[in-house]
Amino acid sequence: MGASDPRTIARFSVDSLQVQVYDDRAGAGRAAALAVEQAIRDRQKAAGHANVVFAAAPSQNEFLAGLVASREIDWSGVVGFHMDEYLGLPSDHPASFRRYLQEHLFRLVGLDQSRVRLIPGERCDRPLQTCLGYEDKLLAEPIDIVCAGIGENGHLAFNDPPVADFLDPVKVKVVRLDQACRAQQFHDGCFDRIEDVPTHAFTLTIPALLAAPHLSVVVPGPRKANAVLTTLRGPISEACPATALRRHPGATLYLDRDAARLVLDLGRLPPHRRVVGELSSMRLARSIAAPSCGKLQTGMRRVRPADLTVHRQSNPRSEEKHRALGHSCHRAGSESLRRRS
Repeated sequence: MGASDPRTIARFSVDSLQVQVYDDRAGAGRAAALAVEQAIRDRQKAAGHANVVFAAAPSQNEFLAGLVASREIDWSGVVGFHMDEYLGLPSDHPASFRRYLQEHLFRLVGLDQSRVRLIPGERCDRPLQTCLGYEDKLLAEPIDIVCAGIGENGHLAFNDPPVADFLDPVKVKVVRLDQACRAQQFHDGCFDRIEDVPTHAFTLTIPALLAAPHLSVVVPGPRKANAVLTTLRGPISEACPATALRRHPGATLYLDRDAARLVLDLGRLPPHRRVVGELSSMRLARSIAAPSCGKLQTGMRRVRPADLTVHRQSNPRSEEKHRALGHSCHRAGSESLRRRS
């Protein structure tokens, strides 16, 4: 580790998901950028190019700045995708995700526009055609790396809890944004009024995101603390879509101290509590406010996080989704290992 490289204040795993906690959001963003830089270089060495999906949100500012500062990435060998866009919003709108990525990454690193794949959000007259067109791009150039965040409601991309589907048969779809998601866009300063936030958006689906061998998920800030708690300690279900990350062997979650505060607090409490039944994310957050999730690895000391056992009621549909999610992530992990070998 170089002198300028950030140091973790905690490092642990939950199921297959690796978790790293840093003192501030700059450290978390820098650490994620270093890991993605290496993933891009590894993929370029193996295949000559890397296909990367980028999230567009203020939570990604420090991470993207780290990529821009990198002198080790050959951007001529990168194809850039993004994961969601508002329905009906033109590309020059201040809240457009296409504009955000152009201004925070693509233009700054000189990524040729012929290597940029963007969702044409303004094409709202035939949204299905737009979805199919972008899906064709994903099929033609399979994604190697996904750079994501987690929403305050636990969403991945715009897969909010009401519309998330671990068995989605498509790669891109149009969704109605739930109120919590729209409120977050307003609070992030993307819109002057919550009424201005679009009600619908294009999004890559959960299976499309998890198909990538490498997932980097950057989640800073105190408003994300409850979503992080549920992601790491709740049942794996569409009630909190980000819980799907725990089944992916190539996913790493980068947190700052504020986003991790509830998880770090849990790590200092008594060692075990059994949760019975299928709990909603809100009930779960309340029910485990007292018990511990085990010891964490702090500093350079190796200590083991304890498991939180969750007993679920039998549900064939839910079990089918868990099996499919496991198979999808296993394939992505196998692909990651094959590429490294």
